[in-house]
Amino acid sequence: MAVEKLGFRLGVRFGATTATGARGLASARDARHVPLEASLRGAAAETGAERSGGGKEPRSRAGGAAAEGASPHQRRRAAVILSRDRQRRELSKEISSVQSVEAALAIAASTRPADFDHVHATACLHRVARLWAKDSPSEASLEALGSLFGRLAGFLRQPRLLDATAVAINAWSVAALGSVSEPWLRQVLPGLVAEALAQVREMPARGLANLAWSLATLQEKGEVSGESGTSALLRALAAEAPLRLHEFAPQGIANCYWAFCQLGGKDGDDFTPLRLALADEAMGRVSELHAQDLASIAWSAATSSTASPSLAKALAHEACVKLRHFSPRQLANLAWALATAAPEGTAATVGRLAVEAARRPPSQLVQRDLAGLCWALATTTACAGPMLSADPSSLHGAVGALASGARRRLSEYSTGALVGLSWSLAILRADSASSVALAAVDAVAGGAGGCDGLGAPVVARLMWTLATLKVAGGSLHHSLAAEAILRLDAFGPLDLANASWAVATLPSVRGAGSLTAAMAARAALTAPEFSPANLVQVAWAAATVSCYDENLSAALTRMPTSQACLHSCRVQDLALSAWAQATWGQGPDALPDSLLLEASLRSSEFASQDLSNLAWAMATLLVRHEPLLATLAREATRKIQQLQPQHLCNLVWSLATLGWQLGQDRDLAGREACDIVGSLSVQVSRIIGDIEHPGLSATSWALASLVGLRHSPKRVKGPGGTGCT
Repeated sequence: MAVEKLGFRLGVRFGATTATGARGLASARDARHVPLEASLRGAAAETGAERSGGGKEPRSRAGGAAAEGASPHQRRRAAVILSRDRQRRELSKEISSVQSVEAALAIAASTRPADFDHVHATACLHRVARLWAKDSPSEASLEALGSLFGRLAGFLRQPRLLDATAVAINAWSVAALGSVSEPWLRQVLPGLVAEALAQVREMPARGLANLAWSLATLQEKGEVSGESGTSALLRALAAEAPLRLHEFAPQGIANCYWAFCQLGGKDGDDFTPLRLALADEAMGRVSELHAQDLASIAWSAATSSTASPSLAKALAHEACVKLRHFSPRQLANLAWALATAAPEGTAATVGRLAVEAARRPPSQLVQRDLAGLCWALATTTACAGPMLSADPSSLHGAVGALASGARRRLSEYSTGALVGLSWSLAILRADSASSVALAAVDAVAGGAGGCDGLGAPVVARLMWTLATLKVAGGSLHHSLAAEAILRLDAFGPLDLANASWAVATLPSVRGAGSLTAAMAARAALTAPEFSPANLVQVAWAAATVSCYDENLSAALTRMPTSQACLHSCRVQDLALSAWAQATWGQGPDALPDSLLLEASLRSSEFASQDLSNLAWAMATLLVRHEPLLATLAREATRKIQQLQPQHLCNLVWSLATLGWQLGQDRDLAGREACDIVGSLSVQVSRIIGDIEHPGLSATSWALASLVGLRHSPKRVKGPGGTGCT
C-alpha cells in the first residue's frame, strides 16, 4: 500500500487509456546502484514474505542479512525501484499490445523522456514498423515518428547503451519502414552501424540474420551506398556468420542467404564463400525449411545467378513434400526460380507447382503470378521436352486454367509482359493456351498503335510466336515482316535468330526470300557478336529457304576453330551447322576436323534428328571420318525406337553411302556401318507404311549397296534433306 501511495505521489497512474496510460518511472539506472539495488530487493522480498503470512524460508540468506541491516531510507528506496521496474514492464507490455501505428506513437509522444528509455524506444519503433504497411497513418503520425527517431538517435550516442539484440531489432525496423524512414535515416544509421560493428561477436544468430537482411534491404534501395562503416560491418558479418550457422533458425538461413545474394559483388566485396556455406547448410537442413524459406532461397539463388543444380534439386524435392503450404505468390516465385536455375532437372516439380497454383481460387493469382507460372512451364518444357507430370491431364488442365486467368487480365499487362506471356503460351501448345497467346499478340500490336510503334526485339519475338503457333498469312504477319525489314539494323543476334527461324518456318510471308537474305547478310556482318546457337539458327533458316550467303558460310566454318566456342555449342548446333553447309553445297572443308571430333566426343547427347542431320551432311559432302561414323552407327542402334521415318531413311542412305565410299577393303568402321544399315532397314520394314516414296527409294538403294551391287549413287536432296537416288 505504501508503494502505491508513493507511486501516486510521483505521478504514476494505472489503468488509463493507451494515450495516457501507465507511464512508469523506468529510467536507465547508473551501474554503481546495481549492487545496492540487488540487496534492497532481497530485503523487500523478505519483508513482503513476512507480511504475507510469515514462516516462509527467506529467498536468500544474503538478502535476509541485508534486510535486517537496511535502514528505513533504504527500504523506501527499494520500494521505489521495484515500482519503477513494474512501470517499465507495464509500459513495454502496453507498447507491444497496441494495434495501430497512431496508438504506438501516441504512447511515445505522451510519455515523459525520463520515463521512456531505449528499451521502450526500440519496442515502439519495432511495433510501428510491423503495423505500418497494414495501417493508414496520418500526417501527424509522420511527425510523431520523426520525434521517435530523434529519441533513438540520442540513445545511440551513448556507447553500449543498446545491447546487440536491440541494435539488430532497430536495424530491422528502419529497413522494414523503407522509404518512410528515409528523412531520418542519417540520424540513426551511423550509430546503428557503429554499435553493430562493436558488438557483432555478441550478437545472437537471429540478430546476425536480421542485421544482414536490413543492410541488404537498405543498400538495394541505395540508401546506404556511401555510409561510413557499412562495408566493414558486412565483412564482419560475413566472417561471423559461418561460425554460427548451426545456431541459425530456418528463416535466419533464408534471410541471410537472400541478403548476401543481393550484396554479392557490391563495393568490391565477394561473399561467395558465405553463400556456398549457407547453401550447404540449407541443403543439409532442407527438411526444416518452411515453405516461405524454400521459396526465398530459390528466388535469391536464381536472381543472383548463384544457384547450383544440387541446391535447386534439393529445394524442388522438399517443395513437393510441402506443396500445400505455399501461398500462390510463393508457388509462382518458386516455379520461376527453379526454371531459371535448373530447367532440365526440375521440370516435374514445376509442373506440380503449376497444378497446385491452378487449384487455388482465381482471385488469389495476380497477373504477375500467372505470367511467372506460364514462363516456368514453358522454359522447362523447352529444355526438358514434353510437359512432365504424374498426371498429364491435370497439367494440361492447369495450363488451361492459367491461360484463362491470364486472358481475363490481359488489359493489366505491360507490353513486355504480354510479349513474354505470348511466348510462354506458344511454347506450351495447348489449345486454350494458343488462343490466349494470339489474343496477347493482338493486344501488343493494338496497344502500341499498330506494328509501327513496336521495338525490334518485340517484332522478332512476335514473329517467332506466330510461327510457333503456325499462324500463316494475315495482315499482322505481313505487317511484322515489313516492320522487320525497316528495323533490321536494330536487330540483335537473338532478334535475328528468332525472326529468321519464323520466316523459314512459315515462308508464306510476303518477301520471305529477300527478308531472309537481308537477315543472313546482317548476321554475317556482326558474326563475332553471335553465340553459336544464334548464328547456326540464322544459317539454318537461310539454307532452308535456299538462300546462300558466302560470308555467313565462312563465319560458320570459322566457328569450330575456337575450343571455347565448341564447348559452348549444343550438339544440335553442331548437327545443324553441318546440315546447312551441306545444303548450300559446300566442299568437305566446310566440316572441319575440330567439329567432327567434338561431335564424336558428345555423340551420346545427340537426339535422333541430330544423328540424321549430321550423317546426311557427311554423306552429302563425302566426308570420311571413321571414328564419328562408327559412333553415329552405335548411337543410331541405341536410339532406334526413337527414330522418326524420315530420320531412319536419312540414316540408312547416309551410312550406306559412307560405307560404299570406304571401298572393298573396309575397315572396322565401314563393316560396322554396313551391319547397322541392316538393322536400321529392319526397323524401316516395321513402319514401311509411314514412309513416303523418296524414303523407300533411298532405303532400297542402301540395301542393294549392302548386298554388293556397286554403283555410285546419285545424291538428290529430298524433303528435309533426305538423300535418295
